Amino acid sequence: MGGHCRYQSIRWIILLLGFGLTGCPDTLDTGRYSPESPAIPVAEITSPSIVPAAGQSVSYEICADLTTWMRPELTVQQQTILQDPRYGQALEQDSLSSLSEQFWTQSIISFTTYGLSARVEPLNLSGVWTATAHMEPCYAGDRPMAINQGDWAEVWLIGHRVNDIEWVNGQYRLTVDPTSQGLQVVQFERLETQGALALVATTPEGTTVPSISGDW
Repeated sequence: MGGHCRYQSIRWIILLLGFGLTGCPDTLDTGRYSPESPAIPVAEITSPSIVPAAGQSVSYEICADLTTWMRPELTVQQQTILQDPRYGQALEQDSLSSLSEQFWTQSIISFTTYGLSARVEPLNLSGVWTATAHMEPCYAGDRPMAINQGDWAEVWLIGHRVNDIEWVNGQYRLTVDPTSQGLQVVQFERLETQGALALVATTPEGTTVPSISGDW
């Protein structure tokens, strides 16, 4: 799976997944700033070194902000995935098992495409399937096309809140504040045209928060 996937409604994704919604939604919010970027390898955890430098502000929007959302209980997640014919016994395969573990444990998931094949595994395996109804405003109008054309990128913050986004030394530096719960969907303008997204997330103190790409 890879490249730009044709736009499809998030409602169709919800129907395909067949999952019930849980979690506690909150009001949506909007941030502002300005962008640019290299790229993260597909489905690869990254912990790049941080080189202090003055950065260029990157414009971003918080299109979904669920302050009390939490991943479903592990037993609920496992039962739901095992009952899905897309997975079932296939989860015993090393490649899918490893991917499932990464999406379930990582707090930062980034995207440079929007479409069914680019979102099914991240939604299902991360537990974010419980919040899909509250993510619909993120894909209104021409935003999916802008993502697929490389004008915007997207990042899911699980248990973190965006503080700032800068373009520094050829990578997007995402500064985040850790929280005990919550889900934010943040979309930001891209300042580069590379296929992969060079993104590093850190706390204000400089601690790196590992991230994974949801693109294929």
